[in-house]
Amino acid sequence: MASLGNPPKRLSLLFLASIAGLFLCSWTGFAAVDPGAYTACHDKRGYVTMSDIAPVFRGPNGLFPGSSADGSTWSSVDEALSKCNDDPSCVVVTSLASTAHREGVAKWRQMPGACTWAKRTNWMSKTGFKLWPYSTWKISDGPNTPNLRSADSAAAAEAECRSNADCVGFSSAGQYLLSPSSIVGYEPSRVPAAVYVKLSCAEKFGYISMPNTALVPARGENAIAYGTAEGEEQAAEFCRLNYACTAFSSDGSYYIGGVSGYTPAKGICSYIKEPCAPMRGFVAYNNVAFPGGAPDALLARPAKDCFVDVYTQCLKNSDCNAFDNMRYMWTSDAPDIREHSEPAPGMCLYVKISA
Repeated sequence: MASLGNPPKRLSLLFLASIAGLFLCSWTGFAAVDPGAYTACHDKRGYVTMSDIAPVFRGPNGLFPGSSADGSTWSSVDEALSKCNDDPSCVVVTSLASTAHREGVAKWRQMPGACTWAKRTNWMSKTGFKLWPYSTWKISDGPNTPNLRSADSAAAAEAECRSNADCVGFSSAGQYLLSPSSIVGYEPSRVPAAVYVKLSCAEKFGYISMPNTALVPARGENAIAYGTAEGEEQAAEFCRLNYACTAFSSDGSYYIGGVSGYTPAKGICSYIKEPCAPMRGFVAYNNVAFPGGAPDALLARPAKDCFVDVYTQCLKNSDCNAFDNMRYMWTSDAPDIREHSEPAPGMCLYVKISA
């Protein structure tokens, strides 16, 4: 293989695919971005999934409905979804097994480990935009900024936003926002409304996106290989198929091994793999473990099963509350990892999202 200090501009994808299996864990800890925890919520038909977001109710209980006017709390998420489907006034279901009426939600709150599902109603996902249902925007320089423009309809606002590089986003009310104004937050709307925020880079499940950024490959012992594919699609596919691939960019570049830094690059989107691959139904925690391995809560360690099999078993087993990339499984008697943990470089711990 060519010297890593001066690699070829283009390496053979077929060759790299053949060696990728040798480095299945080599990249862990090399990526320069550590998101801490990532919640991979299950998608629900007819709902928009909002990970790590929870509604705050207007009543005194905050995270739970204070009265039937705000919403209700049920015995399980499945029951909450069923009740919300049958109730036209219900707009939101949470992983805390609560449902919410539009008038009952005071604000959205960042809450690691939470899943919120908002009824899609007539709002469809749109390529290049992130949908915030039942929401209005908070604008950096206020609602009367001259950068907030009006169009004849939501479709017209979308067209204006797509054609204008300075557009930040548009709303279902037919407005669109131009920079240098920016969106600094979102508030629940008491009338049916939605906001579409333009994405500088398309969201990709399992990756941290970095707009207008090129990646600098690592050198020395943290470097393995890097090169350039024919385009973004080919680089993304290569990275998807090879666990050892740490990152790729929209210019077709890909990286196996370390990423040492970033450099400004207008128009380039770079994508760094989450240090722990997101698994639907679990919150992933990077570089931590249960104190002492929590032996009293240990459920099993299937010796012959692969990682994906352990994930499937834990997902289906009501007694299983967590597992890690060493294939250990734990019951709910394990301590709360958010309050009790110990450093474990290279470890990925997955805790089940539960009501």
